[in-house]
Amino acid sequence: MHNKLNNLQALRAFAALNVVLFHIIGISKSYGFGVVGLKIFDGWGFNGVDIFFVLSGFIMVYIQRNKKISPAIFFIDRLTRIAPLYWLLTATVLALTYSFPSIFRSDFSDIQMHSLASIFFMSQLFLGKMPVLFDGWTLEYEILFYASITIGLFFHKKNLTYLFVMLLISFLMIFDLIQTVAFEFLLGIFLGNIYLNIENNKKIQLASLVVGLTWFISTLIVFRLESQIFTQRVIMYGLPSFLIIYGLLGINQIQRGVLTKLGDASYSIYLLQVFTIPAFYKLIKVIKVFDGVPHDFLAILCLISTAIGGYLMYELVEKHLTKWTRIIYFRFFWKI
Repeated sequence: MHNKLNNLQALRAFAALNVVLFHIIGISKSYGFGVVGLKIFDGWGFNGVDIFFVLSGFIMVYIQRNKKISPAIFFIDRLTRIAPLYWLLTATVLALTYSFPSIFRSDFSDIQMHSLASIFFMSQLFLGKMPVLFDGWTLEYEILFYASITIGLFFHKKNLTYLFVMLLISFLMIFDLIQTVAFEFLLGIFLGNIYLNIENNKKIQLASLVVGLTWFISTLIVFRLESQIFTQRVIMYGLPSFLIIYGLLGINQIQRGVLTKLGDASYSIYLLQVFTIPAFYKLIKVIKVFDGVPHDFLAILCLISTAIGGYLMYELVEKHLTKWTRIIYFRFFWKI
């Protein structure tokens, strides 16, 4: 991402860590290490997904602002950004499932069909259940979004591209083929066009940030959801995410540092949590070293461990895997 958008990289870090904390609170309880002080965040952190979806819509508009790109190149660029690491970790889950069936608590009946649907990002559409790597459900929405843009690019004019995407996703939502959370991609597209095509007022953007943050934080205390209701989360989290992102674009951008580096690694952090959180709690339950340690401290330690592990995976695996995949495809398969 362009350096001037460092604030958005920091927001990516927050979004990823918020989702991780959401899962830590739920999983820690199942292992007998339920949190106390952090219980205020119970059920709240899944809003990191809403931030990611609005960001994704914005970024897709932003990266195409000064260039024309062919539909095929766009889709391959997006697929090679998401798929390699996801497929690698999905394969890891499958290998562990076959080797140690009791290690995961998920239902892996009909594993062959489930695996195939997961690999092709269609587990929810065809099977009505989460993919093998459960947090990959968001990636199935991302791929749908990218596919809609890919088709829209055949219209050549950007306005027609985005109009097609908005109509297609709206159609799928109206006929209940996808959840209304997909509307947040459209919020991002709208935001991108506002930011790039009108004169932005810094005071308005600052006000947008203040209102967005107040709205977002208020959901922690006042407007809590008892469950992940997709029709409500667009209002609860999608709209304030829109305001926060617009505001962050209008204030001074932070310098490169820990937050931006965690933002770079947000995808790895998000995916790796499937392994790190259960492994962390299985380990401390076995070794007994942390008996008597406050559960909130353990939860924070698990969060930090996942962040560090995700960053290491980004540096050692994700970056290289993405690079190699793109080199292999464009050097060999693109010529066929």
